[in-house]
Amino acid sequence: MTQVRRPAPDKDTYRNYTITSAVGIFQDSRKIWIVKLANETNYIAARIEGGDMDEIENFGKAN
Repeated sequence: MTQVRRPAPDKDTYRNYTITSAVGIFQDSRKIWIVKLANETNYIAARIEGGDMDEIENFGKAN
C-alpha cells in the first residue's frame, strides 16, 4: 500500500487538538512516534522523527 505524506503545518495549527494516543517505535538508532490527535471535528495522525513531523492521516468526524 502506498501512503501519501504531506508535511505537517507548524505546531500552532494543532493548538486546539487533544492527544488521544502516542506510540513510540524504537528500532536501531531511530526513534519514531505516531501520535493521534482529535478536536471537535477532525482526527489526525502524525509521524514524528528527529524533530520532523508529517501528517499521515487527516479526516473528519461523522455527524
